[in-house]
Amino acid sequence: MRPRFLPSLIYCLVFPLATAPWLFAESAGAPTPGKGQLGAPITWVDLPGSEDLVHAVQLTRDGTLFLTPNESFFPKLGLAAEGTGSVPDVDELNGGKSFATIGKWDAGDSAEWGLWLTRPGKLTLGVRLEGTGGRFQIQVGEQSQRFAPSSGDRVAATAEFSISEPGRYSVTLT
Repeated sequence: MRPRFLPSLIYCLVFPLATAPWLFAESAGAPTPGKGQLGAPITWVDLPGSEDLVHAVQLTRDGTLFLTPNESFFPKLGLAAEGTGSVPDVDELNGGKSFATIGKWDAGDSAEWGLWLTRPGKLTLGVRLEGTGGRFQIQVGEQSQRFAPSSGDRVAATAEFSISEPGRYSVTLT
């Protein structure tokens, strides 16, 4: 069975460098409106050093981001956002639809999310999935980690990345 990534596909916690990694598993929970950035309105952030350029962002309420199928895009196509998710589509960015999973994974497929990080520190990512098979890589900037999923609907991998500068980062799952 090919893996399907679940609504709480990737949890991101941004901590100061000294925070213990175990806080990740205890604090993320299920993705529901009101947690992290979910349900928050779109805010416009000026792009530093560029006139008249802005990013549309959702600000987190608690330092946690839930990167779900709703916030992803598929640069190589092939993947599909599937099912009906529980998190409302903010500002109709997905045509009013909320998606439950990312499916149709084949070798070389990628899902990507954009992050705007406001401070340096440690970025902890937890990947949840359903099903088994394959090997995956999660990448933030030039840093990457590989993992192989095991069975069950759970956190399949937890990866930590060092963020040395604030700014825009891409999280890519391949």
